[in-house]
Amino acid sequence: MKEMKKEFGKAKAKDSEEEQSAELYCKLNSVIQEFEFDLEKGKTFASWFEKHKSFFENEGNSLAENVKVRLLVAKLGGSEYAKISQKMMPQKLDSMRFDILIQELEKEFSDPRSKIVKRFEVIKLRCPCVEKVLDFGTLVNSECEKAEMALTVEDSKILIFIAGIPEEANDLRQICLRFVERHSNSDQCTFKQLLEECRSYLATKAEAKVFENIQEKAQPIQNSKMKDNSENEFIRNKYQKKFNYNSGNQRFNNYSDYSESQNKFKDIQCFNCGRFGHYGRDCRKPKGWLNRFNRPQINHVSIDPDSSGTFCGITDIVNPNSILIKQKWITQKLKLNEKLVEMIVDSAS
Repeated sequence: MKEMKKEFGKAKAKDSEEEQSAELYCKLNSVIQEFEFDLEKGKTFASWFEKHKSFFENEGNSLAENVKVRLLVAKLGGSEYAKISQKMMPQKLDSMRFDILIQELEKEFSDPRSKIVKRFEVIKLRCPCVEKVLDFGTLVNSECEKAEMALTVEDSKILIFIAGIPEEANDLRQICLRFVERHSNSDQCTFKQLLEECRSYLATKAEAKVFENIQEKAQPIQNSKMKDNSENEFIRNKYQKKFNYNSGNQRFNNYSDYSESQNKFKDIQCFNCGRFGHYGRDCRKPKGWLNRFNRPQINHVSIDPDSSGTFCGITDIVNPNSILIKQKWITQKLKLNEKLVEMIVDSAS
């Protein structure tokens, strides 16, 4: 009987503890804000947990560890929960230890910028106007604490050097930031080493620029060759279109063959225009007998319609003075429609 009373008392005490734990869980769940990661506004998991750390360690000290884990997981945002759960798969978040889960969340939702970059951002801070000087002071205080501005002499030299690099040399600034970040975990990063890195980068950049200039000079020569080829192609197409040469004509099939044929006739003089390189039959200049300046003058002959002679005559030019001489022709009289007509006989000579 006594054992039953003890077991009943233990069960009752256990139920009361679970009720108190559930009540405390609900109370803390309503007080603690949901975590949403926003790097631009500085909302990291470290800053969020620093704000709500007392709820887990003081008020929720009596909670079991698995209850704390469930409470912490319940306060994660939708995207944050999906991201950390996918990262930790196949392990479930509810089965993890509380301190290990805290470490994983701090790694996943932290500021990825290095310490030197944070300090560089602090150096660039400027007060927008006089009215906001006090607000600017508050901002400087918080940002300096976040960036851990406990600088040594070497750190100060490096930071001032990087901040003083002009905006047009932003690539050099990025090289410096990467170099400092690469050596951030060691004591070997000195200002002299940074200057050597910059000197090496600038020398490489100068050599690359010289190579680009050589390429730019070579480019016009190549373009001129391409232009000559295009002009040759244009001339070839023009000749083919003008003279209607078919594909079987090897002389105009390509411009190279045409050029070779031109070389064959370079010593031949045209009797029409006097130039070298082609025959007179292929000359494109007007022929002498078609030239209006060299054409002989032709006299116009008027014929009397009442004349009994023939109504046609053929003349010929017999001297340079363009004298017209009427020839004697063989004629034959024919009877057409009861009328005699005298016609010239064509001898076809």
